[in-house]
Amino acid sequence: MRRAGIALTILGLCVSSPALAAQPEQSDAVGSDIDTQIDPDDAIVVTGKRLPDKKINRYIYDMLRPQAVGQQGQYARLAEPFCPSVLGFSEKAEGVIEARMRKVAAAAGIEVDEKSDCRPNVHLVRVESGRETIRFLRRNNARGAFGNIPIHLRDTIERRSGPVFSWQQTFSYGADSRQIIDPNPINGGAFDPAALGINFIYDNPRLRMGAEAGFRHATVLVQRDALDDVSAIQLADFAVMRGLVPAREDEFRQGARTADSILNLFDPSVKTDARLPSLGRMDLALLTSLYAAP
Repeated sequence: MRRAGIALTILGLCVSSPALAAQPEQSDAVGSDIDTQIDPDDAIVVTGKRLPDKKINRYIYDMLRPQAVGQQGQYARLAEPFCPSVLGFSEKAEGVIEARMRKVAAAAGIEVDEKSDCRPNVHLVRVESGRETIRFLRRNNARGAFGNIPIHLRDTIERRSGPVFSWQQTFSYGADSRQIIDPNPINGGAFDPAALGINFIYDNPRLRMGAEAGFRHATVLVQRDALDDVSAIQLADFAVMRGLVPAREDEFRQGARTADSILNLFDPSVKTDARLPSLGRMDLALLTSLYAAP
């Protein structure tokens, strides 16, 4: 369980904390009736039907809100090979969910860190209360759990209605050097792009920018009381999408809330029998396109 230990250290969580809802070891449930007997080596089966371009475009627009990013903006992507950690479940359930998350990421063409002791960068954690867990993190390890996320945005994350609370620690780094760009150096020195190996001049700036947006840690907290009718496959697919895609929160998703997307798994407006059994066609297309784009 070395990876789990590393993840707990990164997040600043302790198993004895009342905010972390670790179930008894003998339970294999995500909620109360998860099926953990799935084969993580099974092929990825994508549900959904052929859709018109207009509907796909509307889905992407509502999920990613391009008007907020702007023409010169970027969507942050995981800057290192994918290494998930799953916490708060039985050891058996954690293994099944993690294996599925790796399978989905690989199917989308995302580089996956296959080392057994890789450093986790996408954390899925089952908790009793998302808000209490976030308060615990802010008191005990705010830097490790939230990085450079501003205080007012941490407040916004904490105030969400749940049952899912997620965030990514975003930053900018040089496209060539892969070094993090700190606009406010601790030593007070001037920002020097050349010293970081950043070249802002390209033959075709439409194809490549000197600085890229990325993140090295994403956290997805899911409250235990929302998992009773959720399968391991559904939860794993949701965690991959929520952790790796900068999608909007449920209440701001507008038309995408009616789309065939695993990101709507916990949306209160979606009935249980209408939830997708796994990620949808548009989900995989969005994930693949986001990480394949230069």
